[in-house]
Amino acid sequence: MNDDSTNEDWDNYVKENENKIFCPNDKPFWTGEECIQCPALFNIITRKCMECEEGFALHADTHKCEPAEPLEPYLVDLFNAIF
Repeated sequence: MNDDSTNEDWDNYVKENENKIFCPNDKPFWTGEECIQCPALFNIITRKCMECEEGFALHADTHKCEPAEPLEPYLVDLFNAIF
């Protein structure tokens, strides 16, 4: 879901589709054609996987894209050395 989506959107989506779609736990999202798994977020409006914008990260507790914590300088150096 994006920032324009609300819990009410989700509740309405579930109510409208609760008897129609049965996706397995390992692929819980319905695209309108198939059940899929998303690495981060699933937009129920577009029915597509999406990722947080650059500089943001998915917060495990809120399930929202929030500003990413800056990496420690030594981690940036390590990353740059590897890639």
